[in-house]
Amino acid sequence: MFPYGAVYKVYREHTPDIIRKNLSDIRNLGMNFVVVWPAVYWWEDPALPDYPYHTGKEILRYAGEIGLKVIMETAGQLACLEYAPDFVMKDEYYAVTRDGLPSRDNGHWFFGFLNYFHPEVRTLMRDYLTGIAEQYRDFPALYGYDIWNETMFESHDPHTQAVFQQWLREKYGTIRRLNDAWESTFSDWSQARFSQLLWASVMPFVDYKEFHKDSIGMIVREWKAMMKAADPVHPVIADNIHSMITEDWSYAVRAQDDWVLADASYEMGISFYPKGNSQAMAPYRRSLVFTAVRAAAKDGRYWISEMQSHHQSIYNPFSSVKPHELKRWTLEAVANGAKGLIYWKWNNFQKGLQTFGRGLIDSAGRLTERAQVAGEIGRVLEAQADAFETFIPQKARAAILYDRLCHDFTKSFTLAYAPTLSSTIYTDSIAGLYQCFWDEDIPLDVVTPDDLRSGRVSGYKALFVTGQLNLSPELSAALAAYVAEGGVAILDGKLGEIGEDSLLWANAPGGGLDGILGYAVGDMLPEGLDIRSDTADEAFPTSMKGFYERRIYHAGDKNPEVLARFDEGAPAILATNHGKGSFLHILTMLWYGYSQRGGAETRAFARYLAERNGLRINRIESSGVKMAVKTGEEGCLLFLFNDAAEDRDCHVSLGHLPAGRYLATELFTGHAIGTETRDGELHLEVRCCANASDVYRLTRRE
Repeated sequence: MFPYGAVYKVYREHTPDIIRKNLSDIRNLGMNFVVVWPAVYWWEDPALPDYPYHTGKEILRYAGEIGLKVIMETAGQLACLEYAPDFVMKDEYYAVTRDGLPSRDNGHWFFGFLNYFHPEVRTLMRDYLTGIAEQYRDFPALYGYDIWNETMFESHDPHTQAVFQQWLREKYGTIRRLNDAWESTFSDWSQARFSQLLWASVMPFVDYKEFHKDSIGMIVREWKAMMKAADPVHPVIADNIHSMITEDWSYAVRAQDDWVLADASYEMGISFYPKGNSQAMAPYRRSLVFTAVRAAAKDGRYWISEMQSHHQSIYNPFSSVKPHELKRWTLEAVANGAKGLIYWKWNNFQKGLQTFGRGLIDSAGRLTERAQVAGEIGRVLEAQADAFETFIPQKARAAILYDRLCHDFTKSFTLAYAPTLSSTIYTDSIAGLYQCFWDEDIPLDVVTPDDLRSGRVSGYKALFVTGQLNLSPELSAALAAYVAEGGVAILDGKLGEIGEDSLLWANAPGGGLDGILGYAVGDMLPEGLDIRSDTADEAFPTSMKGFYERRIYHAGDKNPEVLARFDEGAPAILATNHGKGSFLHILTMLWYGYSQRGGAETRAFARYLAERNGLRINRIESSGVKMAVKTGEEGCLLFLFNDAAEDRDCHVSLGHLPAGRYLATELFTGHAIGTETRDGELHLEVRCCANASDVYRLTRRE
């Protein structure tokens, strides 16, 4: 069974009959899951013997009768309806702002959270989670608990500061090492505080940002342990919003870390809202969200714990969701590793800021066109459950290195100069790189420095390292080892200017990589960025445009091959052999440039890199149509997405399937298409309707 459903927001006005009707409608639409919020019902009659769980038990009981699995959502929206009802609340439970004041609303319109490191709040959470588990764990309809929806926490109270100080102690070991890094003069750990003063050292800012993300993991682990102590059987889920790589506000304000959450939780989820206004998030960016989250998830599988179902509120028609958009987003998520998908939400909001917003049904309970499309998807997911449950996204042949420490460093060196400098150069560079290859129908995965150090990137033909401001000796050695074993490292933008303590290296790229490359780079200049080919390789683009800066090359004890030069003659792109592989070093911010302005020349360079290094797996010959592939033992699922406003004829070539005869069947229509195998590839001709999303199952015939 592929988990598929919607969030059902229970209102105090809902009678038992209304609740049962909503649950029945969800099940009759072809959905098999429902997420219920809130999980306790403080508005119930306190005289009930099972107060405040009576409504929850009735939901679980009826869901079991109709074959609906239930996830109880315990925290993440509003503390007074969850773990801290108003009648137990104290002012000291509020989180504290940087100026030391209690924050009743955390500075936001939408949600609140308390000080999760306060001892009494910890007790409230333990009692709350334990009570839910003890009351609901024996119901067969229960799947598990979403213990923290859309993680967010920040507080500058003494309890949290003490946790931060312990984090610093574990990182640095001695006060002297902390003082050296921070340019501080502490005599005791208790004196360390978060500081925005960056003039002498950026490390106070960077360390706090690292701790801020890690603190989310600490809280998730604590809550998971509380829940598991009372119910060791049912899964525990926690959710971020999108990915830290793609959403700057999610990274900077919420301190969400995909890898921290995946490591801390039993199962990982995300909220996914691709349309906040009239223009939806770009398709490549949606794909990057899923790619990044899949990289972080323990088994590459994650929940879409909330998928946008409609406009946001009563005054925002611009975020309206069309049925074909809902279908596409859903299938994009499924194609990219989602293990379950939940729409936010079933019923639209009846109260509050988002009144009239969201919902697969309207305010009268009628099914909308979006609901009907969701039902069609549910029927396909159920009929082909074996494939949707077990087939996995196809692994790319190249990957992008993402380093959260580099993310923090880039922020620390740019925030104070805003708006003159962008604080998203690093993630924009990653996005531009991903988009450029997406535009060429070449997938890229995401890996981390831990993956590189542990050797888990050895299966990739190429590794892109973009904007890597910091390099340690360990990371430099791991990068060199990857190349020595036959990999190709493609480097651009900032590279090893500083170490992991923020100290400037004498020679960049530092950490020992300068010795491996045999040269160094020096000063940066903002002009003279045009690039021309300087190689006899006719496949190499004749010209390109650099972006933002160019770096000055200083010769060393090796003579790298100069593939291209800046107009005034200085090297622009260098190739250096190392062991069985090679480094390709681009001395400008090439992919950041693509994120800002695109460029046919840069796309031509991406094609060159793909063909030279064997990065392309499949081909599709049709503008406006994108593809994704999930593979299994008996074939594959081929997803086709047509962005165009007209029908498109597509020629698809799949290069990864074992030889043999295959039958291709479109799962929504049942239409079968013949295939042909030649030159080691499987070929099929497909017509994609305007604004359509199609899924073909290719099954091998003996």
